[in-house]
Amino acid sequence: MRDSKKDKWLTTFGDLMALLFALFVLLISFSEINTDTFKKHAAEMSSAFNQEVPKFKSKIKDAKFEINDEDTFADKADNYILDVNKTIIEKFVSNIIHKDKNLKYSINDDEVKLILPSQYLFKSGSAVLKLSVYDLMLKITDIFAYAKGDVLFTGHTDDVSINTPEFPSNWHLSAARASALAQLVVAKGQIEPKKIRVIGLSSNFPISKVRSENRRVEISFKIKS
Repeated sequence: MRDSKKDKWLTTFGDLMALLFALFVLLISFSEINTDTFKKHAAEMSSAFNQEVPKFKSKIKDAKFEINDEDTFADKADNYILDVNKTIIEKFVSNIIHKDKNLKYSINDDEVKLILPSQYLFKSGSAVLKLSVYDLMLKITDIFAYAKGDVLFTGHTDDVSINTPEFPSNWHLSAARASALAQLVVAKGQIEPKKIRVIGLSSNFPISKVRSENRRVEISFKIKS
């Protein structure tokens, strides 16, 4: 025979579960409700707690009770910081471009891409940076404070083949030019070397029918949020 005194805690526990169930239903009722979703979850809770599903009529027809990741506080904060950083970068680069027309840029979603023409950076067939580039890069390096993760330096050439002892192919030249620019940025101390990525893509990704515009080095990175 069961000891009724020992089983008294079950009554308290059952009352507690019933109150928790009632609280759950109350919280749901204060929100926008998808009736089908509510009935499903309420039935599951009812089965678990041995309680009858409360009946109600939603005043909001076809409303939805969904939590969207974009609506969470953390995501909203991240999006706000991202928008602020994008605005800062746009103004920063625009001021540089106003003084130096050689620099171009684009911002898509959370990625920045800086485009520097090779004829401005190097002499023909060379990967040695011109002295005029140093002043521009000194201004640009501050932008990397807003970079999240790696910073990618990508070299591109036109479709005229090169074959010299120093650069046996356009692959070698494009990689060497990207590397030269990356080394200059690292020397300025704005980016840790381990965050630098260098790629040479030869002439495989032209952006224009004008051959000179395809000779370029691109710097791209994700924006902090």
